[in-house]
Amino acid sequence: MKLRRVDVVLRIGIAFGLAVTTLTVGVPAATGAAPAVERRLTTSPSQQTWPEMSGKYVVFSDDRNERLVGDPNDPESLYDIRVLNLSTGRSRVLTPKHTAMGRAAISGNRVVWVDYGNGRNSGVWYHNLATGTHKRISSAGGVEVEISGRNVCYERSNRVWVYNLRTKKERAVSPKASSAASCDISGSVVVWQDFRNGNHDIYSYNLSTRKERRLTTDTGGQTIPKISGNRVVWTDDRNGGLDLDVYAFNLATGVETRLTTASGNQWFPNISGTRVVWMDERNGTDNTEVYAYDFATGTETRVTDHAGWSGNPVVSGTRIVWSDDRAGNLDLYLRTLG
Repeated sequence: MKLRRVDVVLRIGIAFGLAVTTLTVGVPAATGAAPAVERRLTTSPSQQTWPEMSGKYVVFSDDRNERLVGDPNDPESLYDIRVLNLSTGRSRVLTPKHTAMGRAAISGNRVVWVDYGNGRNSGVWYHNLATGTHKRISSAGGVEVEISGRNVCYERSNRVWVYNLRTKKERAVSPKASSAASCDISGSVVVWQDFRNGNHDIYSYNLSTRKERRLTTDTGGQTIPKISGNRVVWTDDRNGGLDLDVYAFNLATGVETRLTTASGNQWFPNISGTRVVWMDERNGTDNTEVYAYDFATGTETRVTDHAGWSGNPVVSGTRIVWSDDRAGNLDLYLRTLG
């Protein structure tokens, strides 16, 4: 089973709580042209997708050594997690036996992913780029892993769990029977999508205060949240199922903001500091592009401009990395904002 361009299932989640929100419509003050400098990061004829970035490192999924295991009628697809150093231009494999089962996440020197192991030691695995430490951290397993500092979040059995690399303990942060999924974490705050109210909502949990908070109350679906500091972004269908938009919520002020108003789908956002990136179909479903918005300037920028598909974007500081099919397979590209 090959890695697909958009291989995210909008999982159903459930959580509890109520937050009073103020809605603002974030019409960009100006639209910037695509920055001039673009860099192709991968040239393998296989598929490179699902990038995640922290500082000078980019981790991604690579299927050049893909193999199938398990039931021949319903096999499990295994591939590699690779890490690319943007300073040196060199990449290396973190899964030498080609055992990765899910996309990777990175925070500083720490990388996590879901791994098949040898069939008997599957679960959430961890690698430290500085020390070389390579180990399984959760034998119980999990999917959709994310990491911030020493805290790793993932979904298992319809609940969101957090594992602390220092204490080596995990705890559930979403309630039972909540169908929670698609977690992300920044510092001590975890966010996820939740279906307890009969539609997808976004919830947060503060690991320090042990308090849960409901961030969205609209009857539409809010899914796949990402968090950086006090800002949370997500994909939102309140304006129509074929007109998905990107919304944001400020945890400090309680203000919700609509970031996109263009026609077509704007979805799968990612955030770092004041910058948000997303996949955008305003130019047609066969011409998916990457756009960015900066809270600091109120400016929207078109990041990519070519026929074809550009997606799964991530941002770290001024760098944006995405997966792109212009060469006939999925490669990673980078653009640095001015």
